Amino acid sequence: MAISGPAPTLQELEQRRLALLAKVGIAVALLVFALLAALAREVSWVVALIGLCIGALLIWIAAVSFFSSIAGLYKKLVLPEMVAKIAPGLRYQADGIIDKSEFKNSGLFRVPDRYASSDLFEGLHGQTTLRFGMVQAEEEYTDTTTDSSGDRREETKHRPIFSGLLLVAEFDQRYSGRTLVYPGGPGFWTSLFGTSFDMLDPDFNKLFTVKGGDEREAQSVLTPSLMARFMALRTTFGNFHASFYQRWVFIAVPMSMPFRPGMFTPMTDPVQLQQVQAMLTAIIGIVDDLGLNEQPVFSPPDAHFAPQ
Repeated sequence: MAISGPAPTLQELEQRRLALLAKVGIAVALLVFALLAALAREVSWVVALIGLCIGALLIWIAAVSFFSSIAGLYKKLVLPEMVAKIAPGLRYQADGIIDKSEFKNSGLFRVPDRYASSDLFEGLHGQTTLRFGMVQAEEEYTDTTTDSSGDRREETKHRPIFSGLLLVAEFDQRYSGRTLVYPGGPGFWTSLFGTSFDMLDPDFNKLFTVKGGDEREAQSVLTPSLMARFMALRTTFGNFHASFYQRWVFIAVPMSMPFRPGMFTPMTDPVQLQQVQAMLTAIIGIVDDLGLNEQPVFSPPDAHFAPQ
């Protein structure tokens, strides 16, 4: 698969990947030779082992850094062409982001202290306006420790709130409140956040917990048909979070980067390409799985709309 213009082909990227692996192999061989030479000079094996670990770490960091640039070219080469075939109304921006305000307005997670996003897909799929991309959100906390002499030490650290895919799609109605759908039965989320709403489908209640400001509105949002679609969606993506706010539905799926090629897999490997395409098809298909194109929708907002 290749695109016109100055961009490299997958075969050229494969040559770059092989060249990188060859350099890594040479670096590892030199590191092992240095280790053996040090041991021959009766250097302490502890010192030699520490040197080996430091050297291996530096090699790995350099390899990952160089491969990231190759992987970036791979995504720019592969993803636009796949999107054009699967959903011509969408466009892909490797450096595009899901705005932090949209993450906040989903209401699903705490407001992060540190936030990053990438790999934005946005546009129209059928009649539905949507965008999705990768998100990493972290909160700041203070870690307090006490040493053997009784002195306290405080250190600022970060821990993850959410890491994965966030999809924002236009819904068929406008709601005054916010309806939240969490994975898992009501026991866990009820203990954390209070009373949950009991939906009419007992099978749905076993898999999801629903919360919000208005139980009647939540029941009007989660129709029997939509609850059945949510349960089917769970078989595809596993646990996910969802919320309905104003005229938007937010779907948050924990996952690692699904569009990045493997360092030790050939760039031209058809299985890898098929896996990327299958994941992209499944994500875009959420719109169809939830029946969003079966309902009338509002006029598309501007490209940078963020619900308030």
